Amino acid sequence: MNWVRLVVFHIFLATGKAPPSRREALFADQGTIELAQRGVYVGKPRIRASLEDAFGPQGLHQGEVSDHAFFQPVIHIADDGRTAFARIRELSILGKYGVDAYIAGGTRENQYVKENGVWRIKSDHLYLTFLADYDKGWARGALPAPGPSKTLPPDRPPSVNYMPFPAFQELPFHYPNPVTGKQVPTGESH
Repeated sequence: MNWVRLVVFHIFLATGKAPPSRREALFADQGTIELAQRGVYVGKPRIRASLEDAFGPQGLHQGEVSDHAFFQPVIHIADDGRTAFARIRELSILGKYGVDAYIAGGTRENQYVKENGVWRIKSDHLYLTFLADYDKGWARGALPAPGPSKTLPPDRPPSVNYMPFPAFQELPFHYPNPVTGKQVPTGESH
């Protein structure tokens, strides 16, 4: 299994640098994507449409920034070697020159599955922990999560209801606490 390759393609997916056909190829046939309280989109055509709805036409364009740094990956591969889980932190800087700019962060809790010998994304779930106006910064420019699209309604509502910073939420973990061995509780925003 080549996890480096999958993570690199995942970065292309998130930044919009990959052509649509390569984005879709990353997902399992019935894969899902759920980004920042927008709801769940199921299947490759709906995933493609949701990414275009959220981020505009494919690829970067003159004067745009879409940088996503992934760090602190925790990956667990099932004993059967056919499924895996990953928890990855993300820091993003997004914007259009002279128009707007944002800084955002979140945690991805993803599931992967091996289909016909190839690892694919079964579930890509970004829990947005903060979104802010870049000029004002996170301390003074906090923004709400985008919420469900009005132009492309999701196939299912968000699986977890929460609000990003300044609210606090306990995000799901796919693994138990490594010290206590207990599952980390999840709940609504505080």
